[in-house]
Amino acid sequence: MMLHSTCEPANASTAQHLPANAVHVWHGRVSEWSMPDSDLAATLDARERGIASRFHFAADRRRYLVAHAMLRRVLAPLAGMAPSTLAFSFGPAGKPALRGSGAPHF
Repeated sequence: MMLHSTCEPANASTAQHLPANAVHVWHGRVSEWSMPDSDLAATLDARERGIASRFHFAADRRRYLVAHAMLRRVLAPLAGMAPSTLAFSFGPAGKPALRGSGAPHF
């Protein structure tokens, strides 16, 4: 098993060079994301934006927006799609999965 760890978002070049059947670990810090909340929200779907709007505290809303935008920025090049076009389904316990055949599993 190989392990790939980075805090940089995936891009088309990175996605092409990641070995298949390996574990890839991506991490980041909310404080390192300087994008305004409105730009982060623009990459999310309506469901995610609705959840984000219900947070009472700005810090909690920011953490949610960054986490979901980061997930989309990591998965998008691996799926060959734009971050805002990714569609998720959810299992019985709420675990997200990318919709579509051949979508990366996470």
